Amino acid sequence: MQWFKNLFNKRGKSLLMASTNYISKDTISENHQSLHSDPLRLNIYPANGGTIVETRMYDHAKDRNNNRLYIITDEEDMGNAISKIIMMENLR
Repeated sequence: MQWFKNLFNKRGKSLLMASTNYISKDTISENHQSLHSDPLRLNIYPANGGTIVETRMYDHAKDRNNNRLYIITDEEDMGNAISKIIMMENLR
């Protein structure tokens, strides 16, 4: 009965990997440039009358974190405003 469970687990994993965009460690090591860039971190805080978005990015040259605050009012579209913030940070 154990061989049946093992077979079922192997088949289930192979189906799961085929149905999702699975990235193996071998794929990451071949394309190593994509994961060595510094991430842009967003913290989103609710506030009275809007939302505060804090961006944080590490600068290796100066060995420090760069933080910036953005305010999104309730009248603005949240998705559109966050996409503009991400674009501005990527252009810096």
